[in-house]
Formats: sequence, structure tokens, C-alpha cells
Amino acid sequence: MLCFLKGMAFVPFLLVTWSSAAFIISYVVAVLSGHVNPFLPYISDTGTTPPESGIFGFMINFSAFLGAATMYTRYKIVEKQNQTSYISTPVFNLVSLVLGLVGCIGMGIVANFQELAVPVVHDGGALLAFVCGVVYTLLQSIISYKSCPQWNSLSTCHVRMAISAVSCAAVIPMIACASLISITKLEWNPKEKEEKQDAGYIGQQAQRKDFPPQRILACDGSLQEAKERVKLVRTRRIQTEVLHEKGNLTAQQPSMYFTLEPLEGDLPPQTKH
Repeated sequence: MLCFLKGMAFVPFLLVTWSSAAFIISYVVAVLSGHVNPFLPYISDTGTTPPESGIFGFMINFSAFLGAATMYTRYKIVEKQNQTSYISTPVFNLVSLVLGLVGCIGMGIVANFQELAVPVVHDGGALLAFVCGVVYTLLQSIISYKSCPQWNSLSTCHVRMAISAVSCAAVIPMIACASLISITKLEWNPKEKEEKQDAGYIGQQAQRKDFPPQRILACDGSLQEAKERVKLVRTRRIQTEVLHEKGNLTAQQPSMYFTLEPLEGDLPPQTKH
């Protein structure tokens, strides 16, 4: 069978090399494009915005395929070993294969559903990939111990179990921190810079059209806040014009009527030169 051909060791090697390249290339492109904070960003943040999102999606999809191929190859090898092994492990072998394939599906979900586009689906895929991957390594470590010393050396078993222990120690706080960070403002939003620029532009446009010429709006809020301010300004202007037509306001009063108080986070009004 293909799984037993000489030289199949290149499959797991290619998996590690390709996946590492996917993370590094996406990170470099995202940083050079100004889409992420250079200091330790989330891996998902480096694959959210084009062009790095296309690179990230393509490479992680192929990584998921390589992972599935590696796990199936390992499954067939252990299955063959169980035929002549002192202690067979068919249940552990089958369960680890199923969990491994589910983890690969999770990788595909992460690659195709970007963090900001569909966050719930993206996070669910990441959870599947991490948890199933860790359980897979644990089961494979147990299989290694059961097949020692016939098919594995004791040192190899110790190394595999050490990797599994480190993975478990890392995934538990990762899940806890990811859950807690959703209620804080520590997460860096790749679109934050664009939103602030758009908010400032909309605010200034509203100022030039609807506010008195001697004042200018310095908008420092979100894009949604800027849109709400534009809507409120226009509403007040219409109300002012209606009252003015009815004679309830003098010619000097309209500008005083629809001048808005600055919202929290706005910069002080500046004089337009």
C-alpha cells in the first residue's frame, strides 16, 4: 500500500514545514501591509485581511490535507503493527484517527472562515483543531508505550509524552485566555485604523455641510458614532429650518440651536482657518 512505501516520512516533514511557512508568510505580509500589530499577534489576525487572507487560507487548507494524510498513514502503520504486536491497540488507534481527522476539519474551518467575517464559526474551528490535536498526541503517546520495545524505543515514548504534556499545558490556558479576552479591550482590531480614518472623514464632511463655518468637528469615535452624529445633525437642522419658517426663531438663533455638545471621546472644537 502507499502508506508503506519507502520514503513516506516526507509527509509529516512536509506538514511541519508547510504549516510553519504559512504562519510566517502570512505574518510578514500582514505586518508589511500594516494590518496587524507586529508584537505577537494572533495567528488568526494575520489571515483576516487581503492579501494575506488568501495566502493564509490556501496554505492552511493544504496543511489540513497533509495532516489528514499523515494521520491516516500513521493509522495504517499501527494497524499493521497490531497484527504481530504483543499488546494490540485497535481502539486507541481508531479513536485517534477520528479525532485527528476532526482536528483537520477544524483547520479547514479556520482557513475558510476569517476571524472578523464569521467569528463564531472561526473560533469553533480553532477549538476543534486545538483540542482534537492535543488528544490525538496523547493517544499516540499511549500507543507508543504499549508497543514498546517491539516497535518504539523508550526514549522515543518519553519524547512523545513530553510533547503531549506541553501541548496540554498550553491549550488549557489558551482556551481560558481566549474566553476572557472577549470581555476586555486587549484584542487588537485590524480594521481599527480604517474605522478611525473613515469616522474622521465623515465627521468633517458633516461639519462642513451642517455646522456653522467657524467650527469644525474633530471626530475621534468609531465609524458608527460618526454616522449617528451626522444623522442627528441633519435632523436638528431640519427642525431648526422648520421653526425658523414658522417665525419661532430669529435669524441669529438657528446656529445656536443645532450646535451639538461634543460626545465623550471627541477632541475640543477647533477654529477652521
